[in-house]
Amino acid sequence: MGESVCEVAERVLFGRTLADKLAPVAPGAVDLPGPAIPLPDRPGRPPELAFDRDVPRPRVRALRDERDRGVLLHALANHELLAAELFALALLRFPDAPPRLRRAWFATLAEEQAHLSAYLERMGEAGTSLGEVGVSTHFWDVLAPVEDAGAFVIGMALVLEQANLDFSGHWRARFEEAGDPRTAETLRQVYEDEIRHVRIGARWMRRLSQREGESDWDTFVRAAPPGLGPARARGPVIDVEARRRAGLDDDYVRRLRTAGGSRGRVPRVFVMNAGVEDLLGGRSSSDAVDADLAALPLWSAEREDVVLAPSPSLPWLAALAERGVPVPAFADELPERATEIVPWSWSPGVPASQARGDDARRVELFSKVWSARLARRLIEGCTVACDPRDLGVVCESLGEVEAAVADGGSYVVKAAYSASGRHRVRVEGGLDDRARTFVAGAGPVVVERWLDVVAELSAHADVEPDRVRHLGITRFGARNGVFRGVVLGPPDSGLPREVVAFLDGGGAGRAWDELQRVLAAVAEEARDAGHLGPLSIDALVVRGEGGLRLEALSEVNPRQTMGRLSLSVRRRLAPGARGVWWFAPITALRREGLDPMGVERVLAEALPASLRDGRLARGVLATTDPTAARRVATFAVVAPTYAEVADTLERFATARPGLRATLDWVRPAGRGIIAAGGGDGVGGGARGGA
Repeated sequence: MGESVCEVAERVLFGRTLADKLAPVAPGAVDLPGPAIPLPDRPGRPPELAFDRDVPRPRVRALRDERDRGVLLHALANHELLAAELFALALLRFPDAPPRLRRAWFATLAEEQAHLSAYLERMGEAGTSLGEVGVSTHFWDVLAPVEDAGAFVIGMALVLEQANLDFSGHWRARFEEAGDPRTAETLRQVYEDEIRHVRIGARWMRRLSQREGESDWDTFVRAAPPGLGPARARGPVIDVEARRRAGLDDDYVRRLRTAGGSRGRVPRVFVMNAGVEDLLGGRSSSDAVDADLAALPLWSAEREDVVLAPSPSLPWLAALAERGVPVPAFADELPERATEIVPWSWSPGVPASQARGDDARRVELFSKVWSARLARRLIEGCTVACDPRDLGVVCESLGEVEAAVADGGSYVVKAAYSASGRHRVRVEGGLDDRARTFVAGAGPVVVERWLDVVAELSAHADVEPDRVRHLGITRFGARNGVFRGVVLGPPDSGLPREVVAFLDGGGAGRAWDELQRVLAAVAEEARDAGHLGPLSIDALVVRGEGGLRLEALSEVNPRQTMGRLSLSVRRRLAPGARGVWWFAPITALRREGLDPMGVERVLAEALPASLRDGRLARGVLATTDPTAARRVATFAVVAPTYAEVADTLERFATARPGLRATLDWVRPAGRGIIAAGGGDGVGGGARGGA
């Protein structure tokens, strides 16, 4: 008489040789379950494959040579061995599972043995010895401890085997490209078997775990074992057709594509606390704008990270995933575990902000008074055309402000802590009653001339303990002080030739070099004040009687900015894509009979979407949830050339005059010169930062 099901399971689980693990399984073995066994700490293994959770696991991302093939095959073989051991464990741990489910487990165990044998054969031919590579224990660590058959079904079939739909297909294609059709055929068989395994698992999940009226997705999320959530149930590219063949519906697949979360790495937590200047100035920020922008940190996050914000709509997240944007998890509360908190700004009230330096000294960096005084010191080393009169004047009293504007010109008066174009007042020909009231209640202010601004630039860096890491320069746009967007591409895109020549030097000092010099100097001052982390400065190219000149330090932002974030947005686009990141006010859209979804439709007709390497190369993509926008909607409009985007937006705005003022910064030459502006947000204001 042959072995029983339990005898086979004991041999596979506890055997200490590969012969024990691979001995053929009799299809008609009798199943006479005994008492449930206690959970063993680990399965039996040959010495060369013994568990060692501290051994580093080599990773293979491409098949460059036989060594890479052997290392990958070793990992695949270990996964199949673990799967066989886990099915054996389930047969011994869950004797009360339905007989048909136990028969399915037993049959699958035999298939895992076949996969293992095929991988071992190919691994040997690639010259890799068994045990030469450290083996992962993760599958055992997270799945072996489950307490019931339903949880095992979900963890094994709906997580590990579902993920292998993606990985087996991916590596099959890679082995074919590497000229190894035999291994590719093995992976094809594994792929087909996994589709069947997932189909069987989905059926048993519904029978064992699903509540009345519950969708497959909701059951899966609710009942998945800890450490085996949705993020573990997929590869980098989701095979939609394989899941349909396995009986998972489109809603399930769409939710899987948009469900972020950790695959083992402790996540970073991103927080969009954009109203830091309002907080420091003793004011409240705009709740509506804050809500519209709450999800923006996803552009800097990875799939395993968490954004502290309400979860956006599924259609929008699905659109991002379809264009290759990694969608992180969203949470309303700070998770218990996090590697670090990544806020928009390190400021009082942010968890762990004390770890970044002395609050009192760092708060000073947000003040317009601090940056205005610093700008006067730094202008002495300027190597390009500049004018000290462009710089702000710090005023401590109403009398000092009156003296600063006594010539009757155009000025803007800013509160020390102000941003997003707010908490400042425009002055024409002297102070009126409104301006006097503002100054009287503002404390120290900065008075700046209202300038003819032709280009607005930001330079970005990370301030680290022992160095300053320069990230790049961006160009942003504004209209009468209201921030409207950022160029996605070279910062001189769309500028008149005269301005480009000025920035490049034209025989004199290069404005680009001057920006880097000033950024480095500001970073050193900021570090001395206790600041570590993101830092950006704003600069203006202005026109005067003598031609163009540079104000190399218009504003300091010791925090994240939209310009800095635009570098992350650009990174999510197809290589070489150029365009505009547009912040569109909802009121302006409504005046033209549009809503955010309507903007997408109209621009998509003018600029049909195309992908390259799975990422957007041409088209329009909402970068915040268009279904929830109350005050501002944001869009990335891209194409292979900046000119194509600028032409498209010009036609779009010409047909809708109410939107002209929100887009005339895109290509200022001969199309309405950029008005003096700024503000790293969506409110009003002048000469500010992005």
